[in-house]
Amino acid sequence: MREQINDALALSTAIGDTFKVPVSVNISNNSYLTLTLPSQAVEKMSEADQQAYALRVARFSYAHWAHPEQLRRVSVVFQNRTDYGPVNYTRNASGGSWDVSELK
Repeated sequence: MREQINDALALSTAIGDTFKVPVSVNISNNSYLTLTLPSQAVEKMSEADQQAYALRVARFSYAHWAHPEQLRRVSVVFQNRTDYGPVNYTRNASGGSWDVSELK
């Protein structure tokens, strides 16, 4: 598990450095990689540009994941979060989800 945490941290840093946005990295069952980015990163883009951006992030992530041979799917989510004191409200929008065969 420690290795997965280090892999996720390394990928998060690489995405942040390349795309200039913070990202949350989730790996499920060693096979499903989900990347959550703030919706502000794409809010001024058209829907087509948002999807193209999400695909670039997914391809980059697949290429930079420490164990790409274990992945089956990569998904990108754009999240809008609002905090009200100790309560937060989140709204997620799918940027896309791809089988790894589509990312090579």
